[in-house]
This record gives sequence, C-alpha cells and structure tokens, in this order.
Amino acid sequence: LRAVSAYVMANDGLAKERFRRRYSPKLAASPESGVFKLLAAPSNIQQPLAGAALAEKSDPGLLDTFLKSYRTHYGLDGEPATSDAAPAAKGKPTG
Repeated sequence: LRAVSAYVMANDGLAKERFRRRYSPKLAASPESGVFKLLAAPSNIQQPLAGAALAEKSDPGLLDTFLKSYRTHYGLDGEPATSDAAPAAKGKPTG
C-alpha cells in the first residue's frame, strides 16, 4: 500500500499500473484489497472515488480524539516526563 500510495502522490500512472497488474492477484484476498483497488485504479476513476471516501470518512475531531486517547494511554498530561535513570547533578559543573 505504501508503494502504490507513493505512485499516486508522485502522479506516476505507469508505475502505478505496473504495480496494480503485479500485485492485484496477491492482494485480492487481503483485508486491504479495497484500499488497494482504490489507490491502483486509473486516475479518471480514482479521483471521484477518493474524494467521496475522504468526505465520508473525514471527521473534524478525529485528530483531537486520537491525541486525547494517546495522552490518556501513555499518561501524558502536558508535563515533561521525568526519569530516575539520569538524576540532575548537584553543584557546579566540572570541566
């Protein structure tokens, strides 16, 4: 999926077509087959479909929800993490 995504972003239709012909049979039964079909589709078909999928799946609060969940899971409350591995040195630096 990364390779075909890169071809799409580079607008490299020839490489995308070669990739589609080579990997379509292998990816047909995978869970990502729908995404692959969308990305590997010819540009005249892909653009309207990708726009519709993006509009359907886009959520303005998606990033905020993800970040809140990430912070909750990893215990990040906006304060820098402290570690006992390297305690602060006391006194004047030497050197």
